[in-house]
Amino acid sequence: MRADLRSSVSRLVTGEGGKPIPVVADVRNLNAIKQAVDTAVSQFGRVDILVANAGIAIWSPFAQMKPDQWQSVIDVNLTGVANSMWAVIPQMQKQKSGKIITLTLSVGKN
Repeated sequence: MRADLRSSVSRLVTGEGGKPIPVVADVRNLNAIKQAVDTAVSQFGRVDILVANAGIAIWSPFAQMKPDQWQSVIDVNLTGVANSMWAVIPQMQKQKSGKIITLTLSVGKN
């Protein structure tokens, strides 16, 4: 997340009386996401909601896309969402509650 967006979200959370705990983690790294969940649990005692909203797009016709570009899309858009769920599900099972919301990326050029 960009620093300016992270700062804006923190201000919004604070303005609503919440306590923001900004964590920067790469969704492609399961251990980093598990650490983010551990941070949330240590600060708040639980995790009630996961919004898995990781997504990137490569602006290239598929035929001209390079294999490493394709792999980046798969790693973020699919594996990143799966990592987020794998990281939080054990905590939600322990709590016997929680909600997971997954979003997808849909883009097109006119």
